[in-house]
Amino acid sequence: FLAKYFPSQGRHRGRSAAARNARANLIAVCGVVGLVLAAIIYAVAISDGAARPDFEASETPKWWSAQQAAHGEKLYAEHCAECHGKTAEGADNWREQDSDGNYPPPPLNGSAHTWHHDMGALRRVVRFGGEPLGGVMPAFQDSLSPEDIDSVLAHIQSLWPEEIYYRWNLREQRRKR
Repeated sequence: FLAKYFPSQGRHRGRSAAARNARANLIAVCGVVGLVLAAIIYAVAISDGAARPDFEASETPKWWSAQQAAHGEKLYAEHCAECHGKTAEGADNWREQDSDGNYPPPPLNGSAHTWHHDMGALRRVVRFGGEPLGGVMPAFQDSLSPEDIDSVLAHIQSLWPEEIYYRWNLREQRRKR
């Protein structure tokens, strides 16, 4: 089909139209194969690392310090544990809507969707609560400073399995590009 849009302009004198069309079709097929291979390579490059056999937990640097996570643990116990559980396990029925159409508090320990959110979204949910998103979590902007919110998030992320934190961190780095 390329021959129709890219005439030979005399370079292929002596070749039949069928030969020119076959050559053009071959070039088109090679181009498509190249695009498919590029898409596969790109998909592997942006994958969340789930099939990463060389994963080493210690290779993923944390954005928080141990002191910050320890401070966050105290704040979490005071402000979050009542709803999300002592170990951030969430409500037993966190996937089931209540009679008002709301979901109970989800786990924050890396076993639910929390790790899919970027740092900005996590900060906003703690600061402004879940109501802007259709949830019922209260806002903590009046009781926690931005530094305290980061400490709570440090504690929560310290509970995540290393592979989950690695995947979150990879997504976070890609968002910053």
